[in-house]
Amino acid sequence: MTAAQLASLEVLYAGARIPRGHEKIIAGFTPGGEAEDNGWSRWITGPDGDVRNSSLYAYASNFFGQIVFSDPNYDLKRFDADKDLALTDRKFAPIFNSHDADLSAFKARGGKLIQYHGWSDPAIPAMDSVDYYKSVQARMGATGSFYRLFMVPGMLHCGGGPGANVLATIPAITRWVEQHQAPDMLIATKYRGDDRLQPVERVRPLCAFPARAEWDGKGERNSPASYRCVAGK
Repeated sequence: MTAAQLASLEVLYAGARIPRGHEKIIAGFTPGGEAEDNGWSRWITGPDGDVRNSSLYAYASNFFGQIVFSDPNYDLKRFDADKDLALTDRKFAPIFNSHDADLSAFKARGGKLIQYHGWSDPAIPAMDSVDYYKSVQARMGATGSFYRLFMVPGMLHCGGGPGANVLATIPAITRWVEQHQAPDMLIATKYRGDDRLQPVERVRPLCAFPARAEWDGKGERNSPASYRCVAGK
């Protein structure tokens, strides 16, 4: 790789920051989806290596051009994080922003929330979900009684990727709401070709963040009973 390519990778992994003051705008992408189908080539680099043909470029240029600046000819290279982010927040934060860490009203209504995110997501950085989860903990304390986060190794954006990526969220949320059994684990399944009509390739448990699933080294790898949740950071 060239020095310029390496520099670009470092920016993508590190995440965007406001030039003045270096305040974080968004988390960087975690490694894992660079060479996958529907991975970086679709979302970040473009299928032909031209970022202007990537999904993220299309979303960003249309959002800032059509919505923020009302300019159909807007060039994303004109974007100035030092001033344009503040302008965007003034105009649209009450409508679009979704990072309020105060979930007290949701909790008071008896709401139960299972959030999940693929570690290899090339569309929304996985660490954004971790950061949000941590912000809720900081605001409200332990949330295990109503809100749990599950991070999925090898999953791309909402599904796909080399990992087990079909999650049994509906049974888990049903037991939580109707039987008051909070999920310590979710079951994730990998189907051949990511086609649910095809045979199952493997089954893996996912532990509520920050815990992680650890195989006992003895049992059947596709049996959740062969795993335990161990503390994570």
